[in-house]
Amino acid sequence: LDYRRYQLDVMAYASQAAALDVRILLFTDHWLSPISDLAEVTIVSPLEVASPYDTLAPAIAQMEALTAQIVSTLGDDARARIERIEKVRHANAVTLDSDAEGQTVGPRKTAGPRKTPGPKAAKQDDKA
Repeated sequence: LDYRRYQLDVMAYASQAAALDVRILLFTDHWLSPISDLAEVTIVSPLEVASPYDTLAPAIAQMEALTAQIVSTLGDDARARIERIEKVRHANAVTLDSDAEGQTVGPRKTAGPRKTPGPKAAKQDDKA
């Protein structure tokens, strides 16, 4: 994914991947991310709407449609791969529904702002 206000880290990552002969599928806007020069396939979506902010709704729809088609085409192999990826995600507590031991946990039961590690934590502590 690379949309207007293209990020240098995303471009660097794509360049490194291309150097390793990784096949790149790019979702971008009609201005075309510089990554389109590296991509094997580029899928373009409109972003402009009446509000002052761009929308990613068409891009999300494109990604969901492509993902659904891939999963449908690959069948059980795709489902097994997704399950393996989910195990890795849980084992590394990548998302809020996993704890540090990789166990699935329920929704957060405490009210109020979440204390997060990193620079935001110091700002949150000052407000407490």
